[in-house]
Amino acid sequence: MSTFTNAELQSIVDNLTTRAPKATFNVDGVTYTSSKIVPLAASVLTARSGIKTAKGAWINARTKSAEVEDAANPIIEAVRGMLVSMFIKDTSAQADLGVAPRRGPKPLTAEARLAASAKSRATREVRGTASKKQKAKLKGNVTGVVVTPVTSQGPIVTSPAATPTDATTVPTSASPVATTADPVVATVASTANPVLAAAASTANAVNAALAPTLAPALVAGVTVTPTGH
Repeated sequence: MSTFTNAELQSIVDNLTTRAPKATFNVDGVTYTSSKIVPLAASVLTARSGIKTAKGAWINARTKSAEVEDAANPIIEAVRGMLVSMFIKDTSAQADLGVAPRRGPKPLTAEARLAASAKSRATREVRGTASKKQKAKLKGNVTGVVVTPVTSQGPIVTSPAATPTDATTVPTSASPVATTADPVVATVASTANPVLAAAASTANAVNAALAPTLAPALVAGVTVTPTGH
Protein backbone atom coordinates (compact mmCIF):
# COMPACT_ATOMS: atom_id res chain seq x y z
CA MET A 1 0.00 0.00 0.00
CA SER A 2 1.35 3.39 -0.98
CA THR A 3 1.89 6.20 1.48
CA PHE A 4 1.49 9.79 0.34
CA THR A 5 3.15 12.88 1.67
CA ASN A 6 1.14 15.66 3.25
CA ALA A 7 1.99 17.88 0.31
CA GLU A 8 0.54 15.37 -2.16
CA LEU A 9 -2.67 15.02 -0.17
CA GLN A 10 -2.98 18.78 0.28
CA SER A 11 -2.69 19.23 -3.51
CA ILE A 12 -5.71 16.96 -4.03
CA VAL A 13 -7.71 18.82 -1.40
CA ASP A 14 -6.89 22.22 -2.90
CA ASN A 15 -7.07 21.54 -6.64
CA LEU A 16 -9.06 18.40 -7.50
CA THR A 17 -12.49 20.04 -7.62
CA THR A 18 -11.02 22.91 -9.63
CA ARG A 19 -9.19 20.84 -12.20
CA ALA A 20 -11.67 17.95 -12.49
CA PRO A 21 -15.00 19.07 -11.03
CA LYS A 22 -17.14 16.52 -12.89
CA ALA A 23 -14.70 13.57 -12.98
CA THR A 24 -15.67 10.16 -11.63
CA PHE A 25 -13.30 7.43 -10.39
CA ASN A 26 -14.15 3.71 -10.30
CA VAL A 27 -12.14 1.94 -7.62
CA ASP A 28 -12.84 -1.73 -6.84
CA GLY A 29 -16.35 -1.43 -8.29
CA VAL A 30 -17.18 1.73 -6.34
CA THR A 31 -17.61 5.06 -8.13
CA TYR A 32 -16.19 8.20 -6.51
CA THR A 33 -16.66 11.78 -7.62
CA SER A 34 -14.17 14.58 -7.04
CA SER A 35 -16.35 16.00 -4.29
CA LYS A 36 -16.00 12.68 -2.37
CA ILE A 37 -12.26 12.30 -2.89
CA VAL A 38 -11.44 15.73 -1.45
CA PRO A 39 -12.84 15.07 2.07
CA LEU A 40 -11.28 11.59 1.99
CA ALA A 41 -7.81 13.08 1.47
CA ALA A 42 -8.52 15.75 4.06
CA SER A 43 -9.38 13.07 6.65
CA VAL A 44 -5.90 11.57 6.27
CA LEU A 45 -4.31 14.95 6.89
CA THR A 46 -6.44 15.43 10.00
CA ALA A 47 -5.46 12.01 11.40
CA ARG A 48 -1.80 12.73 10.83
CA SER A 49 -2.12 16.05 12.58
CA GLY A 50 -3.52 14.23 15.61
CA ILE A 51 -0.48 11.94 15.64
CA LYS A 52 1.85 14.93 15.62
CA THR A 53 -0.08 16.56 18.44
CA ALA A 54 -0.15 13.35 20.48
CA LYS A 55 3.57 12.79 19.91
CA GLY A 56 4.39 16.26 21.13
CA ALA A 57 2.23 15.72 24.21
CA TRP A 58 3.92 12.35 24.85
CA ILE A 59 7.38 13.92 24.65
CA ASN A 60 6.35 16.62 27.11
CA ALA A 61 4.81 14.07 29.48
CA ARG A 62 7.89 11.84 29.31
CA THR A 63 10.18 14.76 30.09
CA LYS A 64 8.02 15.77 33.06
CA SER A 65 7.94 12.19 34.34
CA ALA A 66 11.74 11.94 34.20
CA GLU A 67 12.11 15.14 36.19
CA VAL A 68 9.71 13.94 38.89
CA GLU A 69 11.36 10.53 39.14
CA ASP A 70 14.84 12.01 39.43
CA ALA A 71 13.70 14.03 42.41
CA ALA A 72 11.58 11.37 44.16
CA ASN A 73 13.33 8.04 43.47
CA PRO A 74 16.38 8.58 45.73
CA ILE A 75 14.11 9.39 48.67
CA ILE A 76 11.79 6.46 48.02
CA GLU A 77 14.77 4.10 47.69
CA ALA A 78 16.13 5.19 51.07
CA VAL A 79 12.72 4.77 52.72
CA ARG A 80 12.30 1.28 51.26
CA GLY A 81 15.65 0.27 52.70
CA MET A 82 14.60 1.51 56.12
CA LEU A 83 11.29 -0.37 55.88
CA VAL A 84 13.15 -3.61 55.18
CA SER A 85 15.14 -3.10 58.37
CA MET A 86 12.00 -2.20 60.35
CA PHE A 87 10.10 -5.30 59.29
CA ILE A 88 13.00 -7.71 58.80
CA LYS A 89 11.11 -10.50 60.58
CA ASP A 90 7.55 -9.53 59.57
CA THR A 91 7.05 -11.08 56.14
CA SER A 92 3.40 -10.03 56.08
CA ALA A 93 4.28 -6.34 56.53
CA GLN A 94 7.03 -6.67 53.93
CA ALA A 95 4.54 -8.06 51.43
CA ASP A 96 2.02 -5.30 52.15
CA LEU A 97 4.64 -2.59 51.67
CA GLY A 98 6.24 -4.27 48.67
CA VAL A 99 9.65 -4.29 50.31
CA ALA A 100 10.45 -7.97 50.62
CA PRO A 101 14.24 -8.34 50.91
CA ARG A 102 15.91 -9.38 47.72
CA ARG A 103 16.96 -12.95 47.50
CA GLY A 104 20.63 -13.78 47.17
CA PRO A 105 22.07 -15.88 44.39
CA LYS A 106 20.88 -19.45 44.26
CA PRO A 107 23.54 -21.74 45.73
CA LEU A 108 25.27 -24.06 43.27
CA THR A 109 24.65 -27.77 43.39
CA ALA A 110 27.51 -30.18 44.07
CA GLU A 111 27.68 -31.07 40.38
CA ALA A 112 27.82 -27.44 39.37
CA ARG A 113 30.65 -26.72 41.85
CA LEU A 114 32.68 -29.67 40.55
CA ALA A 115 32.14 -28.55 36.96
CA ALA A 116 33.23 -24.98 37.81
CA SER A 117 36.34 -26.23 39.60
CA ALA A 118 37.31 -28.49 36.69
CA LYS A 119 36.77 -25.65 34.23
CA SER A 120 38.93 -23.32 36.33
CA ARG A 121 41.80 -25.84 36.47
CA ALA A 122 41.59 -26.45 32.72
CA THR A 123 41.64 -22.71 32.05
CA ARG A 124 44.73 -22.23 34.27
CA GLU A 125 46.54 -25.04 32.45
CA VAL A 126 45.72 -23.60 29.03
CA ARG A 127 46.83 -20.11 30.06
CA GLY A 128 49.90 -21.37 31.93
CA THR A 129 48.77 -19.69 35.15
CA ALA A 130 50.76 -20.68 38.26
CA SER A 131 50.39 -19.91 41.96
CA LYS A 132 53.10 -18.23 44.05
CA LYS A 133 54.31 -21.58 45.38
CA GLN A 134 54.42 -23.06 41.89
CA LYS A 135 56.32 -20.04 40.55
CA ALA A 136 58.81 -20.31 43.45
CA LYS A 137 59.71 -23.84 42.33
CA LEU A 138 60.65 -22.67 38.84
CA LYS A 139 64.40 -22.10 38.63
CA GLY A 140 66.82 -21.50 35.75
CA ASN A 141 69.36 -24.21 34.89
CA VAL A 142 72.41 -21.90 34.94
CA THR A 143 75.12 -23.43 37.19
CA GLY A 144 77.97 -21.04 36.40
CA VAL A 145 79.47 -18.60 33.94
CA VAL A 146 82.57 -18.55 31.76
CA VAL A 147 84.34 -15.19 31.60
CA THR A 148 86.37 -14.67 28.41
CA PRO A 149 88.64 -11.59 28.49
CA VAL A 150 88.67 -9.48 25.33
CA THR A 151 92.01 -7.67 24.87
CA SER A 152 93.11 -4.84 22.64
CA GLN A 153 96.68 -3.83 21.71
CA GLY A 154 97.32 -0.11 21.49
CA PRO A 155 99.33 1.37 18.61
CA ILE A 156 103.05 1.68 19.05
CA VAL A 157 104.43 5.18 18.52
CA THR A 158 108.10 5.49 17.56
CA SER A 159 110.29 8.44 16.68
CA PRO A 160 111.18 8.92 13.03
CA ALA A 161 114.74 8.26 11.98
CA ALA A 162 117.05 11.17 12.45
CA THR A 163 118.34 12.92 9.38
CA PRO A 164 121.75 14.66 9.21
CA THR A 165 121.73 18.40 9.38
CA ASP A 166 124.41 20.97 9.17
CA ALA A 167 123.92 21.92 12.83
CA THR A 168 125.97 20.11 15.42
CA THR A 169 123.95 19.29 18.56
CA VAL A 170 124.68 17.30 21.67
CA PRO A 171 122.50 14.19 22.12
CA THR A 172 119.81 14.75 24.74
CA SER A 173 118.12 12.32 27.07
CA ALA A 174 115.25 10.35 25.57
CA SER A 175 111.71 11.58 26.20
CA PRO A 176 109.19 8.71 26.52
CA VAL A 177 106.37 8.74 24.00
CA ALA A 178 103.02 7.57 25.48
CA THR A 179 101.42 4.52 23.90
CA THR A 180 98.64 2.20 24.99
CA ALA A 181 101.13 -0.04 26.88
CA ASP A 182 103.44 2.95 27.59
CA PRO A 183 106.69 1.47 26.08
CA VAL A 184 109.88 3.47 26.47
CA VAL A 185 110.95 4.78 23.10
CA ALA A 186 114.49 6.10 22.73
CA THR A 187 114.79 9.38 21.00
CA VAL A 188 118.26 10.33 19.77
CA ALA A 189 118.98 13.78 18.48
CA SER A 190 120.38 13.87 15.04
CA THR A 191 123.86 15.20 14.52
CA ALA A 192 126.03 16.02 11.65
CA ASN A 193 128.01 12.86 12.41
CA PRO A 194 126.73 10.03 10.20
CA VAL A 195 127.74 7.49 12.85
CA LEU A 196 125.47 9.05 15.44
CA ALA A 197 122.62 9.23 12.95
CA ALA A 198 122.95 5.52 12.20
CA ALA A 199 123.00 4.69 15.91
CA ALA A 200 119.79 6.66 16.45
CA SER A 201 118.06 4.80 13.64
CA THR A 202 119.15 1.43 15.04
CA ALA A 203 117.88 2.33 18.52
CA ASN A 204 114.47 3.27 17.17
CA ALA A 205 114.19 0.01 15.25
CA VAL A 206 115.04 -2.04 18.35
CA ASN A 207 112.47 -0.18 20.43
CA ALA A 208 109.80 -0.75 17.81
CA ALA A 209 110.54 -4.52 17.75
CA LEU A 210 110.51 -4.90 21.54
CA ALA A 211 107.46 -2.72 22.24
CA PRO A 212 104.80 -5.44 21.63
CA THR A 213 106.66 -7.76 24.02
CA LEU A 214 107.14 -5.19 26.73
CA ALA A 215 103.68 -3.57 26.49
CA PRO A 216 101.07 -5.22 28.73
CA ALA A 217 97.79 -6.30 27.13
CA LEU A 218 94.86 -4.05 27.86
CA VAL A 219 91.50 -5.71 28.68
CA ALA A 220 88.83 -3.92 26.65
CA GLY A 221 85.95 -6.09 27.97
CA VAL A 222 84.79 -9.57 28.84
CA THR A 223 82.34 -12.01 27.35
CA VAL A 224 80.16 -13.85 29.87
CA THR A 225 78.79 -17.22 28.72
CA PRO A 226 76.22 -18.96 30.99
CA THR A 227 76.64 -22.70 31.47
CA GLY A 228 73.92 -25.08 32.56
CA HIS A 229 72.78 -28.67 32.72
